[in-house]
Amino acid sequence: TVQLTACENQLPLVWRNIPIDTAGFWSDTLTSVNGCDSVFVAELIIYPVERDSIQIFACEKELPYSWNGRDLTLPGFYSDTLKTIHGCDSILVAEMTIFPVQRDSIQLTACENELPFAWNTQALSVPGFYADTLKSVYGCDSILVAEFLVYPVERDSIVLTACENELPVPWRGMSLDTAGFWSDTLTSVYGCDSIFVAELIVYPVTRDSVQLIACENE
Repeated sequence: TVQLTACENQLPLVWRNIPIDTAGFWSDTLTSVNGCDSVFVAELIIYPVERDSIQIFACEKELPYSWNGRDLTLPGFYSDTLKTIHGCDSILVAEMTIFPVQRDSIQLTACENELPFAWNTQALSVPGFYADTLKSVYGCDSILVAEFLVYPVERDSIVLTACENELPVPWRGMSLDTAGFWSDTLTSVYGCDSIFVAELIVYPVTRDSVQLIACENE
């Protein structure tokens, strides 16, 4: 009796001119020179080809991704053949999934008197472009770029003059009756303050008295 071993992908195995492809006992009977039977028995042990599959995940910026001595750069299926302890093939299939770096852009606006403007833990005070790197649901980078626009607070001033007897002076829906500075705040088309300042100068009415003398016949 002999013991034969074979890997699954090596079948059929030829033994004494007999192709054997099933695990178990096999026999061959011959006739000796004395006319007696000679029985040969073989036990065939078959080791399977081991197959396994895994999933590999990588972020775009982590490429190339090293796997079993190979550098993977594209999504898809990859295979590698190893040897088991019995010397048979062990086939490992990997499905490679690549998550992209997500990029997005937004526009932020603020009025001058609202500065600094809070955005993603940053305090913005100057117009321009700002970036922030977050983590996506897959653990990869997510880059967010913000264009920051600052609208100024519009300011305008004028000088108004009036005689005392012309008071009150109408200005922007207000009645000004005292000399000094007056202000009015409106909202611009961008939703920001527009501040108008008027300086009112009041000129007094001059009053004087004289004594006139005349004769009765004049």
